[in-house]
Amino acid sequence: MTNPCHNSSLIGEDIEQVFIKKPSATRGEATETIQDDFVDVAPVTRPSGAQRSTPKVLSLPSVDVLARPENLFSSILPYTLIVRHTSDGVEIEGSHQPTLQLIHDYFKKYARKNLNDTRQISYFNTSLVPSAWGSGTYHDAVRIVREDNRASWLKIEITPVLAFVEGVCGYELLHSEAGWVFRRNEPFH
Repeated sequence: MTNPCHNSSLIGEDIEQVFIKKPSATRGEATETIQDDFVDVAPVTRPSGAQRSTPKVLSLPSVDVLARPENLFSSILPYTLIVRHTSDGVEIEGSHQPTLQLIHDYFKKYARKNLNDTRQISYFNTSLVPSAWGSGTYHDAVRIVREDNRASWLKIEITPVLAFVEGVCGYELLHSEAGWVFRRNEPFH
């Protein structure tokens, strides 16, 4: 019977031989070690500020094969959001309805209530805006405005909305010229 410790060391040497090529010199021949199973790949670097490119469309589809807006825009990339600070409050337009729904639900839930009013309504009215496109179930904007226009002292700050879009929803800022334009190039899971 063989020693089990001796066999395990032989197995280890056999496995090691698979991964390490040792040069074998036979009768004075020159030895050459060739490792063709490794490839040097330079890391891909993007210039700072470069965005992931969207898929290139080589031909336009027929209008008859395209889905309704409520299905089409929630499934194609990139998702786009435009946030504007208006005189009334904040308006968020978007192509991805589930993102707009989340923004609406979050800011509606956490809007501060007016405790001086017996109805204890929130200071802000958060509403989904029905789209002019599709079957009527599609919303392409969220509006956050003052509930009481007489409360001119009340100002809607845009910073929490911008932080929510970037931090929670994972959108990246493209530019902020006539509003804040955000894009997301990866689908949600």
